[in-house]
Amino acid sequence: MTMLIYPNNNSSHHQRRLSTIVNIPNKTTPTTTKRKEQETIKKKKKQTTNTVTILCLYCLLVTTCLGIGIGYLFLSNNNSSSSLNPPPPLPPRKIFVDLGANCGNTYLKHKQEQFDKEDSDTSNTTTTNNNNNWEIYLWEPSPQMHQFFLNDLQKTNPNIHILPYAAGTINTTMKLYIHKGQENILKKHQFRDKGKCDPNSAYNPSGGSTLYSNAKVAGKAVDVQVVDFPSWLQSLNIRNGIDTFVFKVDIEGAELSIFEKLLSKKYKDDTVCSTEVIEMEFHKNIFQEGTDDYTKHEQFEKNFRSMFEQKCGRKVNLKLLS
Repeated sequence: MTMLIYPNNNSSHHQRRLSTIVNIPNKTTPTTTKRKEQETIKKKKKQTTNTVTILCLYCLLVTTCLGIGIGYLFLSNNNSSSSLNPPPPLPPRKIFVDLGANCGNTYLKHKQEQFDKEDSDTSNTTTTNNNNNWEIYLWEPSPQMHQFFLNDLQKTNPNIHILPYAAGTINTTMKLYIHKGQENILKKHQFRDKGKCDPNSAYNPSGGSTLYSNAKVAGKAVDVQVVDFPSWLQSLNIRNGIDTFVFKVDIEGAELSIFEKLLSKKYKDDTVCSTEVIEMEFHKNIFQEGTDDYTKHEQFEKNFRSMFEQKCGRKVNLKLLS
């Protein structure tokens, strides 16, 4: 029997070779094992965290979708119910617009003959003599009329709106020529008829203050603000066939440019067509006969009815003022 003896210095090398051949497992230290366990725990924690995150995102997505769906159904129900049950229409309005209000005499005449009678016919006694059913808009550029008449008139009815402007077709500043002889009036009784504002008189305190410097009665001038009346009128949102609109115009010649715009086919708004009646004075006679302004206003007066009919498709109810 032969024995193989290996030198001691090579024994470790052959031992490693032998262990490799027969698959002898390497010995591991406790430290290595613990490290592996920690890594395994970290992986599991990470996997758990990822799983929780995915679940949270899924829940958030589901919740969002449910919210959107419920909101859509709610809006759909509201829209369908709104279409089935529309809000009640606004009650008819009554609107009185006075261009060239002077002392308020035309308003006072309507108050006597129309507004007060309508109020007395209603069952609501609280409206009597207050004209609460009417919106009153009084345009007057003369500072004197505001000082001596209109400021006090406004206090009698909360529905009276005083507009201290001249009516025009653009927003600007112009000269208002006070009626000759009235430029230096300092007290109310200095006007004609001792400053009485009589709704039954053909005359009014301020006479014929005008924007035309060549008018026969044009006196000293004061600066006044001019407001784009057609645009303002449109802003009232008057409903044709529903609201009542009474329109009075007495503005010493300025009516020509305003109605040229209101009745122009190029001007898209047709609020003027909703008027129940137009009360107006034409003013060719404030100019010298034969002048260009006289001729323009004369032609305007002749063509006014046809201009209105072409614009509005109906005849105008025109009441001439003297």
